[in-house]
Amino acid sequence: MSVTTKKPVPVNPLLSAEMLTELLIKHYDFHEGFFSLAVEFQIGTGTVGPSPEKRSPGVMIGIAKIGLVETDEATPLSVNASISNPAKKTRKKVTKKENIVNEE
Repeated sequence: MSVTTKKPVPVNPLLSAEMLTELLIKHYDFHEGFFSLAVEFQIGTGTVGPSPEKRSPGVMIGIAKIGLVETDEATPLSVNASISNPAKKTRKKVTKKENIVNEE
């Protein structure tokens, strides 16, 4: 029995750093300030290779965490939260009693 493997296909469109930053701003519900993407890496060393006879020293890098860092001012890589996720205007709730007084 033969096993066929399906090649993974990325979902389009792939997210740019700016798009991912905007998405995280909305996720954390930030409404003001400038934010940049923060990525924490894990680095490991060891011997790597296609077979035990062809091993050589190597380094492996993985992404451990992704988040946001607030910046004091706009930078080429920052996103303005007040533009990407503006605060919703709150409307004053009018009670029946206030409505009757206003009609008189």
